Amino acid sequence: MAIITLNNNSLINADVGKVLQVVQVAKTDTYSESVSGNSLSSTLVTGLQPSITPASTSNKVLVMVTLTVGYASNSTGDAMGFLLKRDATAIARGDADGSRTRITTGNNFSSTFQIEDLSMTFLDTPSSTSSITYGINLFNGSGSTQNIYLNRDDRNTDANYTARGISTITLMEVAGW
Repeated sequence: MAIITLNNNSLINADVGKVLQVVQVAKTDTYSESVSGNSLSSTLVTGLQPSITPASTSNKVLVMVTLTVGYASNSTGDAMGFLLKRDATAIARGDADGSRTRITTGNNFSSTFQIEDLSMTFLDTPSSTSSITYGINLFNGSGSTQNIYLNRDDRNTDANYTARGISTITLMEVAGW
């Protein structure tokens, strides 16, 4: 668990916590990937990789991810999720524990033909003034290979009872302390 504490000394600089820049990538087209059972996808989701260049190594990056996800599950209760990455480095993930896959967040699907929202917010400390790219790998928690979809359900029927969604990653550079 990480706890951030501000005290009177850190509040002397009025710029602490000030939002310096905002970058957002919005993916409105659909995406599908076949992911092996109980594993992470081998590639980042294309078209959902924003970059930001922090002004100071002490600045933080607030990362907000919202995905519209469809999952072609063979049975109810199968899990899917994602892992957040900064460049090639996995960040914002659970602790190692046995053979469990470390991910950022996930959900169990109750049935096929549905879309759900997966979202998270994470305050990253990249300690860099170089360009940084964020992205996600998808996670399939089923025992067999499954298709995972963004911005559509698994059946993709051309009818008014199916829907299209949007997935976004928003980055906010925050003045550090």
